[in-house]
Order: sequence, then C-alpha cells, then structure tokens
Amino acid sequence: MESIELLRKAVLEKALKEAESRVSRAEEEARRIIEEAEKIKRNRIEDEKRKILEELNYDAKIAEAKLNARLIIHDVKHRIIKEMEKNIINFLINLDMETRLQSLFRLLDEALQHIFHSYGIVNQVAIKISERDIHLSNQLREYIRNKYGIEVINVESTGILGGLILESADGTISIDNSYDSRISIILKKMLPNLVKEIYQ
Repeated sequence: MESIELLRKAVLEKALKEAESRVSRAEEEARRIIEEAEKIKRNRIEDEKRKILEELNYDAKIAEAKLNARLIIHDVKHRIIKEMEKNIINFLINLDMETRLQSLFRLLDEALQHIFHSYGIVNQVAIKISERDIHLSNQLREYIRNKYGIEVINVESTGILGGLILESADGTISIDNSYDSRISIILKKMLPNLVKEIYQ
C-alpha cells in the first residue's frame, strides 16, 4: 500500500512539475508574443510617423514652391509697373507746350472745384508748377482771372514733373494736382492687388 502511495505521489509530483513547466513555457511564449506584438506596433507607429512627416514635408515643399511662384509673378508685375511708371513719366515730360497748357487748365479747374466744394469761395490763390512750365505763368493767371474772377498772388516753380499744386493765399488749403501725385495714386491702387495675389 505504501508503495502505491509513493508511486501516486511521484506521479502527481511529476504531473505537477510538468504542468508548472508547461505553464512557465506558456507564460514565456505569451511574453514573447506580447513583446513581438509591441515591437510590431512600435515599428508601425514609427513608420506612420515617418510617412506623416514625409507628407508634411512634401506639403511644405509644395507650399514653398507656390509662394516662390507667386513671388516671381509679383516681381514681374512690379517690374511692369515700374516700366509703366517710367513710360508715363517719359510721355509726360515730352508733351508739347500746348498740350501741357491745356492739361494745366484742366487740373486748375479740378483743384478749384475741389476747393469750392470743400471750403467755399476763395478770392486769391497761389500756384506751384514745374520749372519747365514756369513760362506759362501769365496764361494761368489770365485763365483763373477770366474764368473765376480769382487773383493769383504768386506762381512759383517746384520740383514736380508737371501739373500743379494750388494753395489758398494764406496757405491753409493745398490741393496737390501734380502729375507726380496722380501717378502715385494710380500705383497705390495697383499695389494692394499685387499683395493680395501673392498670399491667396
């Protein structure tokens, strides 16, 4: 009987050890599988990160290329505007005297209408004109006196391409109707469109 009991114990111990060994191997295998899965997961995450960074870098390069293209277009347009300005200035400088005189009359009319509308009637004015138009002073005086009954107290030259600056006698009102200011206004109107096109 005792030998059977010993045999039974030995079988149980062997079975228990074998079971423990199997459990240990199973746990080891489970750990290995989990570690492998985590490694695969980490690698996939790294791969996805790399892909995202590559895509972001690609998008950044596209955005940079688009901006560079816009800047090139802006530069071309800016050069065109500068060329236009140069051509306009050359055209204005080369106007014949009769055309310049008629232009001065029109600009005087505009400036006086602005003064009448904004400030009321004036009796005396001073005029600043280009050095090349100074010999037209008497015609300007006569034109204003005959058409508006206004006395011109002074006509002097100033550093403008053409056109005129009209001032009240006391200097409190000044209307810049020079070619220079008109060119500047035209160019200022064009520049916002250029800036807008760059950043659209």
